[in-house]
Formats: sequence, structure tokens, C-alpha cells
Amino acid sequence: MQAALTVLGAGYSYDLKIIDIDTDPHWVALYDELVPVLVECATNGDVREVCHHFLDQRALHATLSSEDNLALERPSI
Repeated sequence: MQAALTVLGAGYSYDLKIIDIDTDPHWVALYDELVPVLVECATNGDVREVCHHFLDQRALHATLSSEDNLALERPSI
């Protein structure tokens, strides 16, 4: 997913943070079976899943085109 994100996300401005979900029980509870998962994190703390298992091109472009997009996180195992 990370390689596809690099290619498909070219031309957009975003921050990517890779997180090991096993370090946080909250992330494990939310995404354990969905890894890899791509989520959007807003400055107000809101988290919205963009896609999981495989990169969804439509969802990615909708997220990156949104004015609310500030950061993307990809929890890892």
C-alpha cells in the first residue's frame, strides 16, 4: 500500500505517518484485522478510515482533494 500511495499521491500535499498498531490497544481494537489500513487524521483528533487491505484510488483522491485533509496515517503490524 505504501508504494501505491507514493505513486498515486504524487502531486498532493500530505503527511504520512506509519504506526505500529501493536503499541496501542486502541489501534489494535479498531484495526487489528484490517492492516494495512489508511486513515485520515484531522487536527481536531477526528480519525476517518480511507481504505484497508488495498489502496482504494477513488477514496484516496477524494481524501487528498478534500480541504480538510491534513495527515494520513497507515497503521502497520
